[in-house]
Amino acid sequence: MQDLWADFAGELQSEDEARRGLRQRRPGEQAVLAALRAWLLQDYMLPYGASLGATRIFKRCYWIDGLGNIRAPVPGALVDVQDEGGGKRARRTAQAFPLPPALQMAGAVARRLAQLERPIALHAFALEERRGKPGGARAEQDGASADAALPKEGGTLAGGWPELAPSLLPALEGCAAVFLLNPLRSNLFRYADLAPLYARAAPTELFLWLPHKQLEARLLPALRTGEGAAALTHLLRGDRWKMLAAQNEASPEQAIAGLIELLAQSMRPHFLTVQLLAFPVRTGPALVESVPSTLLFATRRQDSLASMNDAVCRRASRLVAESYQGVLNEQWFVAQREEQNAHRLAALAQEVLALGRAQRVRRWPDLRQQLLLRHFGQHTLQDYDGVIAQLLARGEVRCEWRRREQEPGQVPGNDDLLLWK
Repeated sequence: MQDLWADFAGELQSEDEARRGLRQRRPGEQAVLAALRAWLLQDYMLPYGASLGATRIFKRCYWIDGLGNIRAPVPGALVDVQDEGGGKRARRTAQAFPLPPALQMAGAVARRLAQLERPIALHAFALEERRGKPGGARAEQDGASADAALPKEGGTLAGGWPELAPSLLPALEGCAAVFLLNPLRSNLFRYADLAPLYARAAPTELFLWLPHKQLEARLLPALRTGEGAAALTHLLRGDRWKMLAAQNEASPEQAIAGLIELLAQSMRPHFLTVQLLAFPVRTGPALVESVPSTLLFATRRQDSLASMNDAVCRRASRLVAESYQGVLNEQWFVAQREEQNAHRLAALAQEVLALGRAQRVRRWPDLRQQLLLRHFGQHTLQDYDGVIAQLLARGEVRCEWRRREQEPGQVPGNDDLLLWK
């Protein structure tokens, strides 16, 4: 399968602009959401889905996309499809298919997951609100109704999350599911709209997309009204947000950051971790900036956390590398980046050694998990494993291996004990 993220690179910055050294305006909402979906599907959903399949417990996983703009045309976006006759792969433009682009991208990932040695079926559904029409789940020709058994082929569901959730969640049964939601898309979510996800027993990965402009234009003014104050108090399970009201006049940015942090705090008791992530894009030669939105990620699973950590790292590295291509003194930028990476890994090695000696952590997966949570999105799992392999090779830590025969560079597992000097 092709690089889904690369399909949108030209939309964020053209080659001509890069050659001329011109700064590009930040991409619009449609381009940002298309890039966000492509990145999450390719860099997160592929490895996480593979991990779910490897457990042999889960046979199905659902991708529920409630971000909106699912039918926005994406120039140049390509998906892998299966030829009816020869069975060979072909590449065709997204506009050639009846499903919206959001589901075409998910379909490409589903085909990839189905081809694994231990496959898992990915069923993708996109929520499409219909303005000016009464709520409720209604079937479409290319979609499905949430109040019945969900079809394997996926599709669109007419309605927003608050109205569809009561019937959609039971239809998912005990399957793993990934939810992409915007709590500000129509009316502000209530606590009751998110509580079923907090309490769901099956693997539940939650992404909340929070555009700062919507927070500033719709939520901050509502703090002055009784109805808006009551809604926010209900969502956050408390009125700690009131201390932000005074900040709103002097610094809306601080008020927005405070509201997002309070939402994260209200969710943390229900998850292993809740991470607040920026979403950077290339805006010019050697220039990467974050769009004015925050992606809030919540999970209870270590494999999901690891997949998302690596996804953040890979994307940041890729964007920086792409921003240097074709610029003056490109090799100097590359050399600087390699030197920075070397210093970063050297500092990580010292931290691993100091933390291991101080805590006497016996199992490497436990120490790696602690470091990952401390430095989420800064080092890949391969970085961590490479560091412990180097420390073992230098004799700065020993390992009592469960098996006597080890391969060069082997990483200690749960059954292997670390002995810190």
